[in-house]
Amino acid sequence: MLERRAAAKLQAQNAVDLEQERKRDGIQLQRTRVLREIESARNERHRQTLEIGLKFLDDQLNGLR
Repeated sequence: MLERRAAAKLQAQNAVDLEQERKRDGIQLQRTRVLREIESARNERHRQTLEIGLKFLDDQLNGLR
């Protein structure tokens, strides 16, 4: 009985870890896209908006660690 509980707890923890990894990967993909857009942005206001978005993504990544 104790082994089943331990196995269930481990499985639940693995599910949580996989979900966080999936979120982290998604945020990193968004971050890469935003960086590319910043590099090619010609309008300063657009670039500033992208930089704000980049900071938001960085904050989210830091929150997952």
